[in-house]
Amino acid sequence: MPIVGLTHRPDGTAMLRRSVTTKLAIGLPPDANSDHPQQLDHFIFQRKSQRGSGLSADVIWEIDPEKTEHFGKTCREVGILLLDDEPDLIFRTEYAWWTKTQKQCWGNGETATRRTAENPRGEDWEPCANDGCLDLEDERCRPSGDLYFLLADYPTLGTICKLHTSSYQSIREIYTALDDIRNVTGGRLKGLRLKLFVRAEKNTYTDKKRGGRMSGTKHVLGLELMTSGAKQLMGPIIEAVDAFQPVRQQLAGQKVQIDDPEAEQAPAMAAEFYPVSEIKAAPAANGHAATHTDQQEGAATRELKDRIETAFADLRVTTARRQALLEQHGSDFAGLLDRLTREIARRNSAPQPAPSSSDRSEQPARTGRNGGNGNHRNGAQTNAHAGTGRRQ
Repeated sequence: MPIVGLTHRPDGTAMLRRSVTTKLAIGLPPDANSDHPQQLDHFIFQRKSQRGSGLSADVIWEIDPEKTEHFGKTCREVGILLLDDEPDLIFRTEYAWWTKTQKQCWGNGETATRRTAENPRGEDWEPCANDGCLDLEDERCRPSGDLYFLLADYPTLGTICKLHTSSYQSIREIYTALDDIRNVTGGRLKGLRLKLFVRAEKNTYTDKKRGGRMSGTKHVLGLELMTSGAKQLMGPIIEAVDAFQPVRQQLAGQKVQIDDPEAEQAPAMAAEFYPVSEIKAAPAANGHAATHTDQQEGAATRELKDRIETAFADLRVTTARRQALLEQHGSDFAGLLDRLTREIARRNSAPQPAPSSSDRSEQPARTGRNGGNGNHRNGAQTNAHAGTGRRQ
């Protein structure tokens, strides 16, 4: 018997949801040997796994040996199948600030929604990226693009693959490619076999620590539909439609719903959002391999960084003061955290005078954290780190 709201909608149509069980990436998160995310020039294939058991088990992503062997350890292009004709459903984009446990703030560049102590589910927030948001400038927030698809060599029903990027250029190029393909195919994306690729490009950037412009290499993601000419364009489209018929029959015209829980995304996403870029772990002595003690120290350092960043956000520390504090304390992370914690305690213990009736009648609308309009209380934010018990 169908369950309305769980397996079916009130109109009787099925609710088809697919869980993400495979991820592609061109980077690795910080670990015991690297204090920052590492950029790669090729794809890695990851599968969802479990560490531990029972209620204390963690959901983790590990290298998938089967797909790595099939595609190769330096795979730079892979065939994919799309599950919907609407780009916004298969390529979700937004500005987002992630912490270890949740998405703290998200927006479209003009307006945003932020979780605060008063509204844990989120409230309207300004400014967003296009109006000078300090969270974006300080790299707490970044553009976010999530592409959902099937691997052409490993098509599955019931699950789905995902690729995430926070690259401005990669997001632009993927979205542009999807739109270009739809324009040529009369709106068709579902069932098309596309090539997802990564390529190297030279770029320049500003080194915030050394100052001045630097040059380097970046790796950009892209999509393309391969054809040998305009006349041959419809060939792969027809072939894709025929090959995709079993999936199309199962979908029966329904929109794909993707089950990608925020709680599972948060730990991996937070590793990308590493705003305390000035703090770097000391290299191992004489270049020796990391020992168990090294790994413990690396984990402790990352935890201190997370708590320091939480305190910076709670105190709404300016970029200039933040830089000064980091330079003053150097590698004394515990001392810096203690100082910030005491500042938070003094602020929270200070008595707040109650406004008079005349004050309330003349009180202007409150502003957001960065000066935008909104019904916020001094930009108070919920704590997003397990065990800290503090507002951030």
